[in-house]
Amino acid sequence: MERLYFKRGYKLRYVRLTNGLNDRGQLVPEDKVFDIIKTDSDWYQSVFYYNEKHFEQFKSVGTIKGIKDTTTNKLVFDIDSKSSVDDARKSAIEVLSRLKSQAGIEPTDVEIYSSANKGFHIILTGSKFLTPMETGNLATRIAGDIPGFDLTMYDANQLLRVPFTKHQKTGNHKIPLSFDELKGLSVDAIFNKSKNLDNVEMSLNIKEHSLPPEFYRTVERVEATVNNISMSAREVLARKPKQWKDSKWLIAEGFFESGERHHAMMVLAATYKGMGYNKENTYGLCKSAARQQAERTKTDAFPKEELWNNVMEAIFDDGWEGGQYSVDKDPWLKQYSIKMGVFESDSIEDIPRKMVDIDGEFSNFVLNIEDNTILTGIKWLDEEMPLTIGNNLAILGAPSSGKSALALEILKNTSQAGVITVFASLDMTPKRMYQKLLHKVSGLGRDELFQRYRDGRGNELRDLIAKDYGNVWFYSKSSPSVSDIREYIINLEKRTGQKVKMLMVDYFERINSDKSEETAASKQVAGQLQDILNDLDICIVTLVQPNKHAIPSPDTPLLSYSSIKGSSYLAQAFRSVVSIWRPFFNPETVKDDKFLEMAILKNDLGELGKHMFAWDGLTGSIVEPTTDEKTKYGFLMNEKSEKKAEKAGNDGWN
Repeated sequence: MERLYFKRGYKLRYVRLTNGLNDRGQLVPEDKVFDIIKTDSDWYQSVFYYNEKHFEQFKSVGTIKGIKDTTTNKLVFDIDSKSSVDDARKSAIEVLSRLKSQAGIEPTDVEIYSSANKGFHIILTGSKFLTPMETGNLATRIAGDIPGFDLTMYDANQLLRVPFTKHQKTGNHKIPLSFDELKGLSVDAIFNKSKNLDNVEMSLNIKEHSLPPEFYRTVERVEATVNNISMSAREVLARKPKQWKDSKWLIAEGFFESGERHHAMMVLAATYKGMGYNKENTYGLCKSAARQQAERTKTDAFPKEELWNNVMEAIFDDGWEGGQYSVDKDPWLKQYSIKMGVFESDSIEDIPRKMVDIDGEFSNFVLNIEDNTILTGIKWLDEEMPLTIGNNLAILGAPSSGKSALALEILKNTSQAGVITVFASLDMTPKRMYQKLLHKVSGLGRDELFQRYRDGRGNELRDLIAKDYGNVWFYSKSSPSVSDIREYIINLEKRTGQKVKMLMVDYFERINSDKSEETAASKQVAGQLQDILNDLDICIVTLVQPNKHAIPSPDTPLLSYSSIKGSSYLAQAFRSVVSIWRPFFNPETVKDDKFLEMAILKNDLGELGKHMFAWDGLTGSIVEPTTDEKTKYGFLMNEKSEKKAEKAGNDGWN
């Protein structure tokens, strides 16, 4: 076979090359494509180009995920018809006719291909490089109303079959056609020609055209229109939670026009429902989006009655079978995504993966391990069971065992390290929790603390709180649902532009569920918290209590995570479990209540263990014990054991 070649040179720029659609592929210089592929196989290359920065990222993490600033000088028209290839041929000819009338480009100067299936590819190469949004807008302006025109080609990482390679189902090859062949050959003749490459000239003559400025003016006008909101839209997308598609997040932030309101609200309501929000919460969030849209466009907001009656009632009807809207299947959402320059096919996420394919994500996680690690400031915990993004830790302890003290100590240390945290304090009122914090940061007793505020010196203490807990956001609704907490985190990130890295919940049983049966409720809440963990890319620390049969008092060691109150599912749901108790929390030994113990009961990536700390009840400080404290602890434990043995003997038969 004659060697494949180009009749013009290329500047070095990279394309993504894959063998089949399920291959994550490689980034290669464009002029090396035909040195790598084999024409008897199924090969694809990207429509858009990658630069050196992208190439280095790909080498480092093994994936192009997240890369959206690609460009191309190729205007690609993918024309398909499920019913008639001849209809697709007519549409392709119409595209060529419009290119001639609008840009003065002769059909003989444009690449024309049979796609090897039921359509045709038209490719115009210009001298100007465009973004995916610009390319999509320009192509849509030219061919948006032509039957069979495929809008999905303008995803930043879109793939297109490499010329001469074989279609995996039809066995035909993608072959170049002249304009005369496109017009004159029958469909059967084109198919017969593409069955093998015996009668196909194995070369490509790609012409780069200096297109007239007026050809790009529509793009510039569209770009100018989008730029009216693009700066604020970019800021909005910069703080988008991980689980959101760019297009849906922009809708949630009010980036749509008045004529699009009903469809935008349907998309948004279905999205929130799919994320677990109930009808009332979804209604409130959609009203927020409608209000933002009205403020941005200086128009009246979407009527509340219409929102409730025509959107909420439809989405939350028992017969609703629409699920969530997809950019691949919903024409309006697809067009909206292209217009906003954020189109990304949902099908990308559905590509099957082998275990080894996770290596790229893991590599990226390791390369950013410092940013992904949350140091509790408790040295033993940080060494034996380091917390990272994606970890869900349970702190297990009886009431008064020191769980809240440990939580506040961790919050102080993480806040000082710059970790943005939401503290869902569901067990204490805000004032009592704030008083507890004031005792912790000041070491003052109740009377002296109150006197400071009576004397007008409370600001000094407030400054201490700001210093130690300045990155902690307080959530105090007494019995929220998981969706309430999720909404709070999302709104916090939207309002502040800061990424929440940790959620701390005090405590699990205070979270509300629509399930009345205890086991079902625990299972639902645990599953929903896991969804937050995955969707928002955070770490969750949850305080939990033991069941009533597991422990008589807070001074008794807890050495099994199966004693977590709730179902066995709940005990399994947490990937890490630490228990806590105060060995001398007893009316008879209250003067000796200076120690706290912890045990790692579950550690999915490490070993178990037990450790003793010195602690102060007033300030809640938890520190490594001194030598003298270790000695005293040993003496007190021996004394406690002797008393326990003596009591057991007195209670037995003599």
